Amino acid sequence: MPRRRRVDYANAWHHVYNRGLAKRAMFERTEDVTRFLGLLGEAVDRRLIEVHAYCVMTTHFHLLIRSPLGKISKALQWIQNQYVRWYNRNQRRDGTLVRGRFGSRLIEDSVYWEMVVRYIDQNPVNAKICKLPSTYAHGSAAAYRWGLGPDWLARDLVKAMVCEACNQRAFEGETYDAWSMGMPVDTVETLIEIRNRTSDVPLSYDDLLHGASLRQQSWMKFKARLADGTSLGSVIAMPDTLRRLIAEYYRARPDRRSSPRAKPGSLWDVLEAGVLRDFCALEYRKVAGLQGISLSTTQYRYERHSRLAATDPEYRALICRTVRRALMLDLPPRRQVLEVSIRRAVLHEAK
Repeated sequence: MPRRRRVDYANAWHHVYNRGLAKRAMFERTEDVTRFLGLLGEAVDRRLIEVHAYCVMTTHFHLLIRSPLGKISKALQWIQNQYVRWYNRNQRRDGTLVRGRFGSRLIEDSVYWEMVVRYIDQNPVNAKICKLPSTYAHGSAAAYRWGLGPDWLARDLVKAMVCEACNQRAFEGETYDAWSMGMPVDTVETLIEIRNRTSDVPLSYDDLLHGASLRQQSWMKFKARLADGTSLGSVIAMPDTLRRLIAEYYRARPDRRSSPRAKPGSLWDVLEAGVLRDFCALEYRKVAGLQGISLSTTQYRYERHSRLAATDPEYRALICRTVRRALMLDLPPRRQVLEVSIRRAVLHEAK
């Protein structure tokens, strides 16, 4: 199977990550981390990348990178190759150290950008290494909190974003941990990690949160055309939040059905099965377990959802409204300070 082509362009933003082969250690000593960060700095000096957030763990790393020249592949391949050669010489070993080509996710909206920074910061907290991101020595959270760290770390945009989020005129390092941990660790982990594993490119959070209705309707039609409902979509919403909202709909209109001849189950049952598949990437068996029904009934409900999404504008609008409400409950708002950096690059690439 051919590899998925990596999307990159001048000034594009990326969440970049990789891990050791078979989940073995990539960074065993502080000296290893120092060498890897030094290589990042060299790539910054060559203007191949800008690094705005990072976290180096024992078995893997995460980076928030801007690609000034659209050469992220060249930069990361050079960094990984140089590091593996250095590591092998020092450890007197040979062979592959990393799992393979690095992973990356293009970031084209401000909400996702902010969540990626939080996710990178929360990595050691999620691994139970520390309780606060700033107490982990090999992450950028410590640099933001204490004003230390490498000179090549680009700090202005993260600082400006935190100032806007915390309603501060000037950045105050002592508030950084509170901002970084301002979303639950399990929510951030779910929304970022499963999105990284899915190949389906989602409509941006900004579009869903701020009402670009034509794009939303096109998105729903696209989802409805997926082959027989077996292709899982990207995770952009939390299942519990969506189910709680749909339960509110049911209490208000318990008798509403998807059609006069529909099999047992209300419109809300169909909607729930559909959004859990399309926006939470849950498999049929998981949806069946949550709804307390058989696998065949789950498949029927999803097929019904897909037909309605393809043919009924009112139903598509209901999906949009439900997902938007869920995102507004779970996600941070759009940060104006990020819009220039992100949107300008996206719009320039679209021309």
